[in-house]
Amino acid sequence: MDQNQVQQEIAVIKDMIEKTRNDTAESGGIYLFIGICIISALLIVEALNGLRLNQWGWPVIIATPVVAFLLSFAVFSKRKSRERVGTYAGRINSIVLVTCSLSLLLVGLLFPLTKVYSLETGAIFVAVMFGVMIFISGAIHGFTLFYVGAAVAWVGAIVMAYAGGIGAVFTTTLIVIALTSFVIPGIVLDTRAKKSRAAHVA
Repeated sequence: MDQNQVQQEIAVIKDMIEKTRNDTAESGGIYLFIGICIISALLIVEALNGLRLNQWGWPVIIATPVVAFLLSFAVFSKRKSRERVGTYAGRINSIVLVTCSLSLLLVGLLFPLTKVYSLETGAIFVAVMFGVMIFISGAIHGFTLFYVGAAVAWVGAIVMAYAGGIGAVFTTTLIVIALTSFVIPGIVLDTRAKKSRAAHVA
């Protein structure tokens, strides 16, 4: 293997690493959007409780992040199709988002609404699924905050499992999960993406 070939292969590897980093940073907006949707859903539920429409509370909380996942994936896929260049890590992460969204739809919405188990149990399963999704994303991209978010989601699931019912504990726990698993990592990644774009322009 001559020196030129070695340099070309190194250049290809560096380019792949850079694209993976860019994919990770660019995905920050998706996680931030999902986190905002979850928190917004919690506020909507509080409003529904005030209007004595409590029966619609948990379906709103559970359905909102699922819809957010699917919308985010659609936007992300459209953007990547325009770019025509992606990374293996980015494709795998997209698959994780879609499969986890479908799983959330089943365990968090369909099964509770068809009386397979209670809405409370569904919310606990949703927290567990959040942890799985965020942990896998952390493994794909090597982003430490995702590991922290996954741990918080799993601890939150344990807290809700033994909280004895839906109330302030459930609401507070879900807000903390949304902040640590989606909002904060999303802000950090989005900030990195903006800095990266600024550096390329400069």
